[in-house]
Amino acid sequence: MTNNFLSTKFLERKVLDLIRNYKGEKRFNNTLKAKSKELFELKQALTDDFNGYKQKTERALKEEKFNRTFEILKGFIPVLDNLELGIGSIVDKGYAEGFNLVMGQFATILKNLNVTVINPLGKPFDPNLHEVISFDRGDSVSEGSVCKVLRKGFLLDKKLLRPASVVVIKN
Repeated sequence: MTNNFLSTKFLERKVLDLIRNYKGEKRFNNTLKAKSKELFELKQALTDDFNGYKQKTERALKEEKFNRTFEILKGFIPVLDNLELGIGSIVDKGYAEGFNLVMGQFATILKNLNVTVINPLGKPFDPNLHEVISFDRGDSVSEGSVCKVLRKGFLLDKKLLRPASVVVIKN
């Protein structure tokens, strides 16, 4: 009978130990779950911060590249004007054809950089894109329209590089 009593007490203790351990494991698991959730939220916040930083940096780099291209093109366009003027004064057709090929290369480069030539001949005057040099009288084009382009204008994407210098009809 003593053996039974000891065995029962022993078993009761073991059961109580198991219950305590189970409760401890449950608390541990709950703590572990809370820490895991906290770390996941921290990871999400860091990921969001990094993605925001990455996007901001990419925008800044793109803007810087655009601004540098814009400034380079502003200096390059007068050279292009002078080249066109020079081609107009060449007497030898062979030389003129060679320079026209060079002009074609320049045109391709400008197109690849998203540069648009503003050629408003016959179109209504737009103060956002055109610069009036003088006025003229005329019947062939309606009043307020461009009758002559003295100097082409240029846009980089949608930003004005240089306005077109024009003569506008005014009756």
